[in-house]
Amino acid sequence: MHDDQIRGLLRALEADREPDPAFADALFGRLSLTARNATPRRSPFLLLAAALLLATLVAALAVGSGLLRLPVIVDASASPEPSASTVTSPGPVSSSSTQPSTPATPLETAAPASLAGRILFAEADGLRLRSEPSGAGDVVATLRRGQLMGTSGKVETADGMDWYEVRIGPRTTITGWVAAGRDHDWLRLVEDGAIAFRCVGCGNEAVYVRVTPFGDADIATVAPDDVLDWSFSPDGSAIAAEVAMAAGTSVVVMNGDGTDRREVAVDAYAPAWSPDGRLAWIGLNGIVVSDAGANPRTIGSAVGAGLLSWSPDGSRLAFVGRDCAECADAGPIAGDIPGAIFVVDADGSNLRKLTGPAYEGAFSWSPDGVSIGFVRFDLSGEQPTQAFIVPSAGGEPEVLLNGTAVTGNPQWSPDGSSMLVPTPDGLVLLDGTGQAGTIIARAEAGIAGASWSPSGQWVLYTVLGTADGPGPQLWIVRPDGTEARQLGPAGASATQTIWQPVLVAIP
Repeated sequence: MHDDQIRGLLRALEADREPDPAFADALFGRLSLTARNATPRRSPFLLLAAALLLATLVAALAVGSGLLRLPVIVDASASPEPSASTVTSPGPVSSSSTQPSTPATPLETAAPASLAGRILFAEADGLRLRSEPSGAGDVVATLRRGQLMGTSGKVETADGMDWYEVRIGPRTTITGWVAAGRDHDWLRLVEDGAIAFRCVGCGNEAVYVRVTPFGDADIATVAPDDVLDWSFSPDGSAIAAEVAMAAGTSVVVMNGDGTDRREVAVDAYAPAWSPDGRLAWIGLNGIVVSDAGANPRTIGSAVGAGLLSWSPDGSRLAFVGRDCAECADAGPIAGDIPGAIFVVDADGSNLRKLTGPAYEGAFSWSPDGVSIGFVRFDLSGEQPTQAFIVPSAGGEPEVLLNGTAVTGNPQWSPDGSSMLVPTPDGLVLLDGTGQAGTIIARAEAGIAGASWSPSGQWVLYTVLGTADGPGPQLWIVRPDGTEARQLGPAGASATQTIWQPVLVAIP
């Protein structure tokens, strides 16, 4: 197909719900840029990705919606199982992980009236979750740095420290108490920083910008238009990005405001932060794990991987790759070769396939690490794009919403108590196990792509454009469906959104 033919196809697919040429051109441009700069190892996945994007656009528009890039979310939260530790005190051991620089300043620093429903970040490695607020309580779990917990708001003082009641869920809900340390330096409260996105209409050219969630006055450029994928580090102080090069792609790391950009890997893509600040990506020889970009170590073949995400406890990596048992050979393949979700231990051992052969899309971990939510495409057009949950240890996938159509992958709240699933009818909020819920946001043009703010207090979602206005457009809403508001400048469109986490001291 020629470029103009593909543009025409995209516009024709949108014709039933009023054309949006700008959105079609933006989608085509991203696919073209990625394909032109793809390495030979990545090109099979890109062919599949392009086919999936077009198939999803057809299916979604048939039910009144559309397509937006499905974000890869790296959830950082606590493990349901205690890890090995020799700690004898109620506190943590020293962490050897390499962390980015000093976290950014939060947008709002006023102390909350109550900590109930807020998210805590384990600042130290080896922090123990206990059955009661005391060092004498039974150890429920040993937490790693970067793990997230939802707090009930209950606080007790014992052993000269404040103890907070927390929960981790959803499938293996764990409750217990964690100590803040004698100097309150073992725990941090997670706040919402700026939202960064690719903006068309913020200037003469498409650029990556950041904006506060409550106004447009603070819009600032973060990066030029060569970023293909990006994410904030768990503490919000750094960004890892995949960028287009003259030939192939590379992985770079920069400060959270876009300054001090430095290359950490060439012929690499799909960077992903671990909860404790390690960085992984996919290179020519497979998955690479590093200490925030330093000391890279290849842990094994990626089986044609295209998406990559750490488990909440940092012990495993999940990725979408070719289901090679179904492949004719290991060379370049057509776009209709099925794929699967794989999981591998962080040291490269114990590779196992969870799904497939099928056409799996974006996915996300549950905060307890027990489940993975994902979308599945049907290139034949006989079935809609559907959402599933599969046990991360292996088992049969469970379909969500009775198999009805979705326009994005499931996203758990940071504490695992709720789940978001965007659908043609609106943005559906389910409980953490995926049971029936309520619609918290609707849009006539359709909603595609949704994620939680780092604090869990807001939901970020994307409304597709119409003939009366540009799109996609950014919106936020409270999880109870109140206080919905549009973000970004009027007349601009936004894609590839990420929300910056900010860590602050517990008030």
